[in-house]
Amino acid sequence: MPAGASRRERRTEVTGRGRPDAAVSDIDISSCHLSGKLQLRRAVACAHAWWIMDTLNPQERSERMGRIRAKDTKPELTVRRLVHGMGYRYRLHVKDLPGCPDLAFARRKKCIFVHGCFWHRHTGCRLARMPKTRLDFWQPKLDANAARDVVVERKLTELGWNILIVWECEVKDEATLMPRIRAFLDDTENNIESC
Repeated sequence: MPAGASRRERRTEVTGRGRPDAAVSDIDISSCHLSGKLQLRRAVACAHAWWIMDTLNPQERSERMGRIRAKDTKPELTVRRLVHGMGYRYRLHVKDLPGCPDLAFARRKKCIFVHGCFWHRHTGCRLARMPKTRLDFWQPKLDANAARDVVVERKLTELGWNILIVWECEVKDEATLMPRIRAFLDDTENNIESC
């Protein structure tokens, strides 16, 4: 603490996890019916209640959110491996097309999007659960992602492209996914999206 710090600043220190520790003299314990140390512990716990929502400090949360990728995710790499193994060749993340599809097959005018269930709001999927905290931040963000997906699909359809959306939860069952991708790329059957 700097020498000119106020008395209140000297009493409030910051721990290694970024949470302020309330000083004993800042806590009003007169209205409690508990006694001694238990009364003080409860009062300190109440002073920190607003930090309980997140188990990580801001730096750790920022680092973890920064690791989330837009390209080359595990589900996308799995789909790319399957498609390449079936003998199809494709372009990755074509920026000239709306929505920058994950896999684009120019000669066939077809594209595949590999969507994360959480980020793109896969209806009815357990992976698409809504976060329990900061709903004022997450709700508009995730709703905007879903709305943007609808606009991108419409634009691609207007340009004459066919679209297949592969959800993150579907990638786990490769035996079901391979025939679905093959049917989409070969036009052998009407592709109906399964959930």
